[in-house]
Amino acid sequence: MKTTRSSYNVLVVLMMFVSISSCSKKNDDNPPPTPTVAELLIHKWYFSKREVNGTVQMADACTEKTYFDFKGDGTFTFQESDYDDTLNCVTSPVLDGAYTLSSDETQLMISGAIGNQTLTINSISESQLVFGFANGEINTLKR
Repeated sequence: MKTTRSSYNVLVVLMMFVSISSCSKKNDDNPPPTPTVAELLIHKWYFSKREVNGTVQMADACTEKTYFDFKGDGTFTFQESDYDDTLNCVTSPVLDGAYTLSSDETQLMISGAIGNQTLTINSISESQLVFGFANGEINTLKR
């Protein structure tokens, strides 16, 4: 098969177009805004580990099903999975509650079926939430 000059020119122009379009400049002048604690909190968070008096309990196949699901309207659902007396994994009914964040977004006040508690937010990111209870227990949850 013989390539004609016009076919060659079309091919060269096409390759130049592809090369130029793949070299677009990324606009780093306006990075996305850093999400607030309130924005990061709105998600379903699964139990990862618990620390009490220096003793760490990592989640296993049963307990990692425990979750908090924080909604944007100030409500949440909670469901716990744990072992019963015969070592079967059981899941509690879903419990509803409400939450508010302190003005400095370091404390989470929860109320509802799991009682009224104030949790201290130790850290929060896109993938991990670490909070402490008044009794010193620290929980780590993951998305």
